[in-house]
Amino acid sequence: MSDGIALGKLELIPHRQLLVDGEPIAIGRKAIEILSALAKADGRVMTKAELMDAVWPGAVIEENALQAQMTALRKAMGDESKLIKTIHGLGYLLKIPTVEEHENGLPPIPTIAVMPFADLIGDPEQSYFVDGLMEELTSALTRIRTLFVISSGSSLALRNQGLSPAEAAEKLDVRYILQGSVRAVSNDVRINVTLIDTDNGGQIWANSFNGSMEDVFSLQEQVAIGVAGVTEFSIQKSETQRVINRPTSDLQSYHLYLRALVPFRTYTRQNIEKAMALLEEAIERDEEHALALSLAGTGHGLIAQFGWTDDQESQLTKMRDLFERALYFGSDDAQVVATAALSYWTVGRYAEASRHADRAVELNPGSSFAHIARGQLSAHAGKLAAAEDSIIRSMELDPFSPNRALQLGSLAQTRFVQERYVEAARLTREWTQINKSPMNVALLAACLNKMGESQAAADAIREMNALSPITLPNIAAMFFLDEDLRQKFLDAVTLSS
Repeated sequence: MSDGIALGKLELIPHRQLLVDGEPIAIGRKAIEILSALAKADGRVMTKAELMDAVWPGAVIEENALQAQMTALRKAMGDESKLIKTIHGLGYLLKIPTVEEHENGLPPIPTIAVMPFADLIGDPEQSYFVDGLMEELTSALTRIRTLFVISSGSSLALRNQGLSPAEAAEKLDVRYILQGSVRAVSNDVRINVTLIDTDNGGQIWANSFNGSMEDVFSLQEQVAIGVAGVTEFSIQKSETQRVINRPTSDLQSYHLYLRALVPFRTYTRQNIEKAMALLEEAIERDEEHALALSLAGTGHGLIAQFGWTDDQESQLTKMRDLFERALYFGSDDAQVVATAALSYWTVGRYAEASRHADRAVELNPGSSFAHIARGQLSAHAGKLAAAEDSIIRSMELDPFSPNRALQLGSLAQTRFVQERYVEAARLTREWTQINKSPMNVALLAACLNKMGESQAAADAIREMNALSPITLPNIAAMFFLDEDLRQKFLDAVTLSS
């Protein structure tokens, strides 16, 4: 309709109705009037008083009536409610997308605020620790480029207002809230942290940390690093589930990337091809999307690594080109840099891979993915103590990581070199339950032979050959940099071939 205003997937007919796909949305008249007033303001912030005058002219209205209508309006607008911005201490504004933004815009990345922690210490002289903890957490989260983090000053302005997570989220215009409490008994401190998705009120992650007031700054840093690593993938998992349930036609670059993660992590040929199609579309929409570029580069590397192509050199060239672009646009993103590290490792560029892994941990010490990249590279080089430290750190940071397969594989590889074959076999079996690849099946065969289970090892080798044409020497080269370690693996696995 000619008098309509496009609001993403919605269309507003001022003072009349709100449409989706041409059909009216069930919404109250006052909510329509609020949206119409915001649209008429043309991007200007409207104070609450102005809105109440526009919607209830001449009437004496409590502010909670406006709040109730605003809540109903946002619920009716669904995803497009992000266009209404709450400007703390001022009022509201409506950002009407331009035609270009509507057609090509990148959806907003997830938004999060760290709220002031409940101070249960009871000693005013120690309260600096609680505020310092909030600052550390906010600082750690800002290192994650896939999150938009509200400044601590905005969150502190809401202290002692008795707001629920949903109310705080609305005032700060965020989706996720990180909150918690600090309690001290004598010299011992217990910190509880909870991550909440305020869209549905669900608690998606919680943990407790214990320490001592003797070294409060070290404790603050420890908690910040631990929380940041888990938060990144917890929110990513939540966002992935959110977009999986949406129509494909509504997805844009970041949503396409999230959808690609699901099939990609199975590491099967069919699902890698599905993921690559989604990533190709994501990159078409945003040529500077570093996460999509890096994952697509990994895909080409895997295709070459597992022999799923007649032109390996072409796949490796595409991998290098994509990673050059990803690292150009995402040089300070730990996940992008760690992904590059693992991919360069798979194609035999160890020195480059190791440099990127160290850089990823430096960028975000709280990233479990960065630690697993460094752990895998250390295991590859036979640096067993360093490998074990990094892998265990990754598991501590994110015990339910979507990259569990990488954690298990690296630790299994380390245990094999340490000749702890029973444990290596157990870890490898768990690894194969997540995704089955020529590498983990071959490692399982090597462990089984060392355990005296030669028939089971022979069965595993047949399964490996059915999965991919890759050879055992090539697998040995992917596992180990050192020639002696490669031979140790080959001597074990070839007993069954």
